[in-house]
Amino acid sequence: MLRGGVNDCKIKWEFLIGNSIDSSPILSKNGTVYVGSGDKNLYAINPDGSVKWSFKSDEIIECKPSIGKDGTIYFGSDKVYAINPDGTEKWKFGTKKAIASDFTIFEDVLYVTSLDGYLYAINPDGTEKWRFKTNRAIYATPIVSEDGTIYVGSNDNYLYAINPDGTEKWRFKTNDTITSAVSIGKDGTIYFGSDKVYAINPDGTEKWKFYAGYWIVTRPAISEDGTIYVTSLDGYLYAINPDGTEKWRFKTDKRIESSPVIGNTGTIYFGSYDGHLYAINPDGTEKWNFQTGSWIIATPTIDKNGTIYFGTRNGKFYALFN
Repeated sequence: MLRGGVNDCKIKWEFLIGNSIDSSPILSKNGTVYVGSGDKNLYAINPDGSVKWSFKSDEIIECKPSIGKDGTIYFGSDKVYAINPDGTEKWKFGTKKAIASDFTIFEDVLYVTSLDGYLYAINPDGTEKWRFKTNRAIYATPIVSEDGTIYVGSNDNYLYAINPDGTEKWRFKTNDTITSAVSIGKDGTIYFGSDKVYAINPDGTEKWKFYAGYWIVTRPAISEDGTIYVTSLDGYLYAINPDGTEKWRFKTDKRIESSPVIGNTGTIYFGSYDGHLYAINPDGTEKWNFQTGSWIIATPTIDKNGTIYFGTRNGKFYALFN
């Protein structure tokens, strides 16, 4: 059911996987959509919504796949998998515990975190380059800045800045666990969520913090004008000015674990536990929402044509367009 909004969206296609989809999708250059599922399969879906192939792993897949320059698809579940574009296995890399975060590729090195508390740097051939240990499990996705510094939060309440050689640059302590990935502003400011939204200077000192009603598990999104968009477990989408003051907030009916993404026109998209995918204008008004009837935990992905891809907890995968 669609409700509200001037520019209502339409279903381009939908695909029933039949198990929960907490994985965010990624798109290849040829339009193939890759997404993981609670049925332990990685799916390759053609642009028309038909299945190209599926690859069975040994555990549920919660992370967003990544694609290398050569077309290799990487994802994690019980271990790290590297899959060829035809769906065959290239290699796999074992970690001590499961992987719940997305991956980041920088200069052909794959950065992966695990519930074993390590950040791994993996070479393109599947060999380990180095590993960095924190004191608790890591759910956060590692993010790499332009200078090669890797930023990652841990359940030990610290945000770590790691040098490209795997040594620690600095760490910043919060009051709770960090499952949010960081986003980096044009001026190098590092934004992430924990018990609050934090803005950290590149040297590891605090710039400001913002209380968003409850814990933040999602990655902030930054618009061209510097506005920071954050979703919270209190059910709100917050728009925060670059100085840390609130610009506006938008309420949904339940908690939010889906990170906001910004479309080409500045529209902010995210899903909620209330079963709706929301499209919000930059001024905080609702453009439209799409009701699925099931929780949306995964972060949506938008292609260059504005098609929105996302999955739900009841196993449906959607492609929507305006």
